[in-house]
Amino acid sequence: MDQPRTHHVPIHLQDHDIEDCGLGAARPTRPALLLGQAPNLHPESLDCSKGGVRAWWRYPALGLAILAVVSILVPAVPASAQAASCPLRVRIEWETLGDPQIGEWGGLGGAAFAADGSIWVSDAMLSRVVRITPDRSFRVVARRGEGPGEVEGPNEITRISRDHMLVLDVGSDAAVRFDVEGRYIGRVRLAGTFPSPKALMALEDGDVLVSGYAEPSGHALHRFDGASGRRVWSAVPPPGEVSNPWALRHVVGGVLARSNDPGSVPLVLASPVMAFEVDILHGAARRLFADPRVIPFIGDDFVSASGQGSSMLVEYRWSYPQVTGVVSDHDRILVAVTRREEGRSEWLCYDREGHRLSRLEMKRPTEIYELLSEGRFVGAEWSLATGEQKVVVGRVTWR
Repeated sequence: MDQPRTHHVPIHLQDHDIEDCGLGAARPTRPALLLGQAPNLHPESLDCSKGGVRAWWRYPALGLAILAVVSILVPAVPASAQAASCPLRVRIEWETLGDPQIGEWGGLGGAAFAADGSIWVSDAMLSRVVRITPDRSFRVVARRGEGPGEVEGPNEITRISRDHMLVLDVGSDAAVRFDVEGRYIGRVRLAGTFPSPKALMALEDGDVLVSGYAEPSGHALHRFDGASGRRVWSAVPPPGEVSNPWALRHVVGGVLARSNDPGSVPLVLASPVMAFEVDILHGAARRLFADPRVIPFIGDDFVSASGQGSSMLVEYRWSYPQVTGVVSDHDRILVAVTRREEGRSEWLCYDREGHRLSRLEMKRPTEIYELLSEGRFVGAEWSLATGEQKVVVGRVTWR
């Protein structure tokens, strides 16, 4: 393997918050600071003072009168209800340049935070794994190949411990381990093929969870022995009927979140929004709630065909709306939904019974790759019009 080279990534530094204003509206709280020559890239948002309802603070006397009436007619909110609130605010901290003319990325597949503050990014199209250090230097730690430390189709990435990172290489159906500096440790071939993985998680005992279709199982979540690659169990069947085998291979699966309970893991399907608590030891799944109003199960609609015979055109809806990020605590589950075709994304906060507590919409199609419990996230944004891809790092506040 060639000696890794290091260079600096051109990035945009941003200081831009989006606050939840209720009923899905959002407003910027302060302007963004962008460095670079790209056009205005900071997120647009809805203004809470628009939409036919004037902000009450523009009329102080009227506002005070309304508050006085409300305080008399509306009883105080119990402490338990206050604890269940979920105010949302999203801040984009920085992003890579994303210029398609310089070929910064071929096809982003996954990303994760390392313990040393670096960010690991997989480029599935170019078959490489990149490490972005805290000083924003850019280092390729794995390139295309079949040898030790090389990859054929890197996708999901996760942190194993403070010292190691794990990459799911769908080209070789293997979990590849590196130390935090990018030195190759080893690989384990897993008992399955993964055409469209949606999540990867390393367990404390060394076993691995993979979400998505894993040949021959069409279930959403699978556990593999970390030493031998043997499949331990598969859990959570598709939420609806899928007759097209090509669709089945790409639409099943969802996003995992770390749990406060070490014996279980929360899973939210990519579509529809359907949350489960999965027992790690046996794979038994308990459904928590479903919210099909947000996005329907895509099922067979993932594949469409027109024409006949040699003129038949088959299309795949790769950018269908789906859940891409999940984080949970004792009382709530926060879900990020990406709508790449519409150029937007949304954040939805639920209690454990499925009651929606808040919603925040952003006019950026941010796809979340990893969402930490403290709210920091790394993801990607793709432009269907220009082919622009960029890595995005930010933070969501939901407590």
